[in-house]
Order: sequence, then C-alpha cells, then structure tokens
Amino acid sequence: MRLGIDRRVIFMDYIKHENIPYYLSLMDLLILPSETQKNWKEQFGRVIIEAMACGTPVLGSSCGEIPRLIQKTGGGLIFREGNYEELAECIVKLLNDEALRNNLVIRGGNVVRNEYSLEAVASAFVCNLKRVLRGF
Repeated sequence: MRLGIDRRVIFMDYIKHENIPYYLSLMDLLILPSETQKNWKEQFGRVIIEAMACGTPVLGSSCGEIPRLIQKTGGGLIFREGNYEELAECIVKLLNDEALRNNLVIRGGNVVRNEYSLEAVASAFVCNLKRVLRGF
C-alpha cells in the first residue's frame, strides 16, 4: 500500500454480530472519525462503549456526543473533526505510549462496566421506575 500501513491495518468484510467482540478486542485502537453533516451529528457512539468493553482504547472526533462520552469514560482521546493531522498525532501517541493505552483501557473499561453494562442499565432502570412509581 502507498502509505506502508499494510502491515498494521487489516480490512475486513462483513463480520457476524456475535463475532464483533472478538475483533474489537484484537484492535490496538478504535477510531471513530465521524463528521457533522447538515442533517446529522453523532448521537452517542455506541461502538465507543463496545470497544471499551472489549479492552480497546478509542480515538473519537469532536462530532456530536463523542467528546462527552470519551471524557465521561476516560477511555480515549479526542481530535477535532476533519483535522486529520491531529488524528495522526493521536494515533502515533497511542501506538507509541503503552502506559497511556493501558490507562485508557482500565479507565474506560471500569466506567463501561459500572454504567453501561446490561446489569448497570437494568439496575438504573429499576431505580428510576421505583422513583417514578413512588410519585403516584
């Protein structure tokens, strides 16, 4: 390949849903380079949570809710959307700093388990339901 990344990048075809966690856990990092459009911006970035749950640090653009989610979880770095020089700097930083990657994996994984796992979401739902029902 022209950029010499063919030794580091693997392009995949369709992956069955049940196999996605396996592939996410193999990644050195996940990049979500979303860009705001006239009629759309990233609403949540579920793949960010999925990657962190699989022990993968994240690089996300400043599009929509991506920065808030990454800041809340502490599991990744943010670059300004459309700024691919800044993205490249973040990639190099993460690939060259194992301690930083490990720190992001630990922080992101902890928040995902505590706030976004099925158990955490179900528990929050039950608590909110009880609170609402007490008001009647």
